[in-house]
Amino acid sequence: MTIVGVAGITKGILIDIYSKKYRVVNILVGVVTLIISVMAFASAEENYIINILALSIILIINILCRAALYLSEFGLSLIHIKNFKLFFYIISDYLIYADGNGDLVLTKME
Repeated sequence: MTIVGVAGITKGILIDIYSKKYRVVNILVGVVTLIISVMAFASAEENYIINILALSIILIINILCRAALYLSEFGLSLIHIKNFKLFFYIISDYLIYADGNGDLVLTKME
């Protein structure tokens, strides 16, 4: 989770093609992830169940934020479930681009 938090912060700072709003949200979620990870490491023995729940919830939030970040590159949002499905294509080695009609085209990278 620490690596996921650092990746969110780094991606939000360094990559400018994404929407400003999603970049800021990704940075904030990355910082919260780091804080929760450090808290989980610091009190691993006392609050085991609470730490597992907190890390699980922040992992789900990270996935949603990462999906919103990647989809914002194409001007899409997470409002429609079909857009969330497109996120899985993006992270699964598919090259996605807009054709002349503005439709998104998926091709498998080899």
